[in-house]
Amino acid sequence: MPLDSGGDAALRHLFHAHAYILNSDPQHPLADNLANRSFIRLPESGGFRSQFVDGYNSGDGVSFKSAYMHVAGTGNAKAGYGVTTLATSVITGLNVHDMVTADIVFAQVSTEHPLAGYVPSVTFLGTRFENLRIAGREVEPALDLEICGSRPDGDTPYVRDSGFLGRVSRQNEQMRSAPGLSDSAREQYHWDSSAAAQEGKVECSLVNNVGNAAPGTSYGHIVEVPDYGTVSLGELTVTRAFNLTPLSIKSHGSGKFRGPHAMANGQNGPGSGSGSGSSGGSGSGGGG
Repeated sequence: MPLDSGGDAALRHLFHAHAYILNSDPQHPLADNLANRSFIRLPESGGFRSQFVDGYNSGDGVSFKSAYMHVAGTGNAKAGYGVTTLATSVITGLNVHDMVTADIVFAQVSTEHPLAGYVPSVTFLGTRFENLRIAGREVEPALDLEICGSRPDGDTPYVRDSGFLGRVSRQNEQMRSAPGLSDSAREQYHWDSSAAAQEGKVECSLVNNVGNAAPGTSYGHIVEVPDYGTVSLGELTVTRAFNLTPLSIKSHGSGKFRGPHAMANGQNGPGSGSGSGSSGGSGSGGGG
């Protein structure tokens, strides 16, 4: 998309967004049965893509009533406006082995790039759980949709922004200090913000804690289900894009299930560039 940044240099914007419904280990039936209907990608030129799936049953305990995915890239190319990229993925009536159920699991990521600059603002507004039950208990995830904060000053990538890194550090410290957490799990949440900034990858969660989980089973955004596995809520990975997966299940007997999932970002660059490798990005969590 050609841009008018108000300067002399010609610029263009490349849109990056995709969404999927559910993802599993390759050996699970849904990997084949659902694969062709469960993923959409936005063209780099923008526009709109949507897909609806009316009901699914894997035959071995994973089902949902309906699912919907939508990706969009729009904007006003005139100076003073911005370019917006949106990814949405929604599952209704989800049931995983009668151990994890929800009326709605909603994932949404929206970024807005200024016409001058490379780092967008980001929002997860709309992301939510409705009637989420784990092992029969209705749980109450405490969402923090503002964990990324406002657009960093000076076009600083999010993975190097002190405000964002500080919030993620506090989240990990909260996990480490949770009563009953095993030593091995505690070490997993020994987080080094400098190493994350150098790698260009930050992993965190939009869920700070899970209310009403069975005593001794919840640590931050993770719920352990005895004799079944673990449920992780609100997983967010920030690299050169924002990848959101509200629900991730690791079952002892059936492997891993993740979804719904939404990814969005974009890239401002020289008008002559093409493809996702165009120059002009300013690093992770920014222009790619």
